[in-house]
Amino acid sequence: MPIPQKRVTESRDEYVGRCISELSSEYPQDQAAAICYNQLKKVQMAEEEPMIDPELMKQCMLDVQGMNPTYTGTLAMKICASRLAVGAKQTAKDDSGIIDPESTQP
Repeated sequence: MPIPQKRVTESRDEYVGRCISELSSEYPQDQAAAICYNQLKKVQMAEEEPMIDPELMKQCMLDVQGMNPTYTGTLAMKICASRLAVGAKQTAKDDSGIIDPESTQP
């Protein structure tokens, strides 16, 4: 059975309840819950759209087109959006444990 997809109108709890219910005939409840929460996490990560600097986007598109001149317009934009989004998420993750030295000085 395929993993149920979250409906636009469903809350997080509604989706998880429905998902576990649908998968419980194939999997033990704890496994079904793990599958459903993992699917929810994937959906939430896909929905997150980090802010992308327009100058970085412009430079990336020039770089992509320089590597392959057939990568123009929408294709170049999709490639760059993907690259920059991954970079932005990684930067946010890396920065999450950093302590600002100025804020720790007496």
